[in-house]
Amino acid sequence: MASSTASLAPAAAMLERLGLRVAPTDAAADDHHQAVPGLLPLCCAVQHYEWGRRGADSLVARLAGEGGEDGGRPCAELWMGTHPAAPSSLAPDVSLRDWVARNPAALGRDVAARWGGDLPFLFKVLSVAKALSIQAHPDRELAAALHALRPATYRDANHKPEMAVAVTEFHALCGFAATQELKEVLRTVPEVQELVGKEESRKLLGVKEQDGGIGVRSYLKSAFTKLMTASDEAVSEAIANLRTRLNSESKARSLTQKEQLVLSLEKQYPGDVGVLAAFFLNFVKLNPGEALYVSANEPHAYLSGECIECMATSDNVVRAGLTPKYRDVQTLCSMLTYNQAFPEILQGMPVQPYVTRYTPSTDEFEVDRYLLPPGKSVTMSPVPGPSIFIVMTGEGEIQAGFMTDSAKAKEGDVFFVPAHTKVKLYTSSPRLSLAKKEQLVLSLEKQYPGDVGVLAAFFLNFVKLNPGEALYVSANEPHAYLPGSASNSFPEIKQGMPVQPYVTRYAQSTDEFEVDRYLLPPGKSVTMSPVPGPSIFIVMTGEGEIQAGFMTDSAKAKEGDVFFVPAHTKVKLYTSSPRSMQLYRAGVNSSFLS
Repeated sequence: MASSTASLAPAAAMLERLGLRVAPTDAAADDHHQAVPGLLPLCCAVQHYEWGRRGADSLVARLAGEGGEDGGRPCAELWMGTHPAAPSSLAPDVSLRDWVARNPAALGRDVAARWGGDLPFLFKVLSVAKALSIQAHPDRELAAALHALRPATYRDANHKPEMAVAVTEFHALCGFAATQELKEVLRTVPEVQELVGKEESRKLLGVKEQDGGIGVRSYLKSAFTKLMTASDEAVSEAIANLRTRLNSESKARSLTQKEQLVLSLEKQYPGDVGVLAAFFLNFVKLNPGEALYVSANEPHAYLSGECIECMATSDNVVRAGLTPKYRDVQTLCSMLTYNQAFPEILQGMPVQPYVTRYTPSTDEFEVDRYLLPPGKSVTMSPVPGPSIFIVMTGEGEIQAGFMTDSAKAKEGDVFFVPAHTKVKLYTSSPRLSLAKKEQLVLSLEKQYPGDVGVLAAFFLNFVKLNPGEALYVSANEPHAYLPGSASNSFPEIKQGMPVQPYVTRYAQSTDEFEVDRYLLPPGKSVTMSPVPGPSIFIVMTGEGEIQAGFMTDSAKAKEGDVFFVPAHTKVKLYTSSPRSMQLYRAGVNSSFLS
């Protein structure tokens, strides 16, 4: 993302319900010197890029306190770090960048030595209303060359690997589609074939699987470059023809996902070659809690949704489509790897109760997601590198150092934590304030005028579940749409327990049932050993295959499919679509069966 005029959003304390921490990976931070103790609240910059969401619809605006009723300016990104384009600050006249330079012990010895006394990562929140540019980030060698050649455009000499962790459902384009999909595009989208040209189309259509990657990449590079360098007049005419054809055909058939996408992009960026470039790239859908890692020289474009993003400290972006900004088409087409593989979707790994870690293949950063139930706490042992925390929802308290530094923490608060600092996070009561309860009962009154249940809501707990959380309601407990308890204690929110890779189990204190959640990345599989009780599976998203028994019974599995599996049956699940497959299984509680 490029820099723009930034405003400062005040921040005060730290975490409760969902927080994220970024730090250099353990492999890159390894020393044992005592660092500067303490807890540093940050003021962080908001970037008002045109593609951002507005007002209360923008997570960035809500976190920064800019979510006014009138919508106001778009609030696209919240920057947390030391990048000179929009550095965070400790006070109006003290930037985090300057403070770190004066206090290098806060980084830890090895981090300070390797990254020149600066934070190696930049942490962001993104609120995406319309597509960002089709872009790629240079590797270190190319970044240095571009910075030397055009410093006004490429403002630093660093590479920019990045990772997006979805907060809401998040859509993106990333990496080149498989050869078979590209062949289908050339056969069925005449507007693309015309711009690519007959010769380049013939080469790609003639590629065989056994031809090897080098030849395919060469043909793909040539075809993609022809498309991206076509004249503005030819591109505009092709897109107009495409729009007319698809609108006409939509009356007789259902458009494909890609066709619907390009029509949406055309409305956002009329006549832009990036609309057609979308046919060449993988469409990626992230569910909340899933992450996408983008390495150097890979084409991508974020399309919609909200996410946490972390990257090496750089703002180098090479753009070529879906943008009114400067386009460096020749550089982008020459720098890409032209690898064809669906990007890996990271699910994160539990590292302790309530904490999931996302570790990409780069030393500069990792991201931890903290999801604390009401009344719980978690401790982060000292690490030899710095961290930044942001509170996404809820309220609580953060203690740091020798537990002498503490602060209340609420939504939108951001903190810098120096290396070698122990951190403890507490949640406070999630009960609604009276004002919010009043808003709730007014809403209920509209649904059920004159009903005593409207007033009964004042007596019950308000419960909000995040995706992947579960609520168990036992006998004789009052509950409605939003369950509550009259026992003067807040109901337990269950996070589930990982039982094997990609499988989380929610087991209740009753023998009748348990629920497993399967979240399989593309190309992965998982096996459920035989259990002495029956199960029911439902496919929530994605496509794949389910095999049962002695692997002789198998069936295709797609969204909405439901299967009954008898007791003592081994089950294997495969994903086949270029997106994660999510299933749920209900069965008799394992504690009863064991």
